[in-house]
Amino acid sequence: MRWWPRPGFLLRSLLLALVWWIISQGQANSWWWGLPAVLLVAWITPVLPSSQPWRWRLLPFLRILPRFLLLSARGGWEVARLALSPHQALNSRLIDYTWSCLPPGPAQLFMASLINLIPGTLTLRFLPDQDCLHVHLLHFQPSTLNQLLRLEVDVADLYGVPVSPAVRSRL
Repeated sequence: MRWWPRPGFLLRSLLLALVWWIISQGQANSWWWGLPAVLLVAWITPVLPSSQPWRWRLLPFLRILPRFLLLSARGGWEVARLALSPHQALNSRLIDYTWSCLPPGPAQLFMASLINLIPGTLTLRFLPDQDCLHVHLLHFQPSTLNQLLRLEVDVADLYGVPVSPAVRSRL
């Protein structure tokens, strides 16, 4: 193993330092532990195992963006409505969402992350080697599973993963 910094170390360090500066809002005292973290990540990144290559496709990205924004707005509205209506009973649930078409890897990880960005939903456990995703829902509705399947198909299209007609027919 080489102990001298790997190629691109300086560029990675500068980019990570910029990200740190943005996150820390430029506070000088945050560099005491931010600088060692930036240097460690810049040094170790090239030796981490790389994941399988992936590319997003433009048309599916343009389709998934408004759908995701709509899901987020709907989820935000639902959370606000529940917060302002204390007499309304919550229907929170933990569900195991079984993957229908996404193979283990970046596409599953991306969908698990998208779920976290929708208000009222939280990915509790991402198990890349198993066939399911544990999700907490603040207010379960019958259409929730269909919305998750729609999101999975959108992510599959985004990553260029083939989706069987049987899965598409369930939408």
